[in-house]
Amino acid sequence: MLKTILNPKQRIFVLSAVLVCVALVLTGFVASKKTLEVLVDGKNIKIETRSTNPKKILQEMGVHLSEHDGYALDTPKVRDGSKIEVIRAIPVTVINQGKRHVVNTGLATVAEVLKLMKVDYANKVVSVKLTDRPRVDLPIHVLGNNEKLNAVEETMEFAVREQADSHLEFGEKRVITPGVLGKKQVLYKETLTADGSVKREKLSEEVLAQPQEQIVAVGKKNMVETSRGSFRYRAVYDMQATAYTPYLDGSGSGITATGIPARRGVVAVDPQVIPLGSQVYIPGYGHAIAADTGGAIRGHKIDLCIDTYQEAISFGRRQVTVYLLDEY
Repeated sequence: MLKTILNPKQRIFVLSAVLVCVALVLTGFVASKKTLEVLVDGKNIKIETRSTNPKKILQEMGVHLSEHDGYALDTPKVRDGSKIEVIRAIPVTVINQGKRHVVNTGLATVAEVLKLMKVDYANKVVSVKLTDRPRVDLPIHVLGNNEKLNAVEETMEFAVREQADSHLEFGEKRVITPGVLGKKQVLYKETLTADGSVKREKLSEEVLAQPQEQIVAVGKKNMVETSRGSFRYRAVYDMQATAYTPYLDGSGSGITATGIPARRGVVAVDPQVIPLGSQVYIPGYGHAIAADTGGAIRGHKIDLCIDTYQEAISFGRRQVTVYLLDEY
């Protein structure tokens, strides 16, 4: 039988290799696969990786980080279930004791931004929480000795929505659902100026309670909605309508019983039903003036002046609703 005999150097090498493997397993360097969640550009992506370096993981995914982009890891180290968020660089404004600075950064917290800009904020009042995410629309104020923050609770006006009510008299209003004022907390920076006056600047506001709209019924009794707005009417009729044109072949003109030229917007009526000179509204035709009569127009009949002969023929005979409007 062939025996393998290791010399002392070989024994030391083998023993060292075994110890290194054990150490790697115990310390996790022989990394097992981990499932991570990566939030990048509005997308949540789940991946499996053996890497423990967030930047390398992003590179493996093909995620490009510009010079000022950053990332945030929600655990001290990359482990199974960790979440990496890519933070694209944005312009962040820092106002340090009245001096404005803007930096383009993808850092995750206000504190990191202040450190990057070498702003000494120890024992100073900062307008936002140091752990907050920097925002484009919210400057970071580091207050000086003559400045202070003042949070004030203010009310928010409610909107009023009106809805038509055909049972209420025209112009009458009735509250159906009372409105409720909202509440917001407004953060002001107050600066004591050289002349002793206080200058106030609004920094931010937070809605505490949304206002609730007020609903009001508005009287529309005997009102009709038209393309020109709402009009009050004193009577409404169902009538048989025909159409006419003041000329048949494009020549001539028509003069109505009241002496005005016949044209679209002029209708013939029975004066015993609708007095001549009255304003009427006919859905599908529009506003018109009762300015003409006709031998066949008796009772609940009406003749509508149309632009062309062909339109008049196509109109035929049909039932329409006629609103006799109040004077306007």
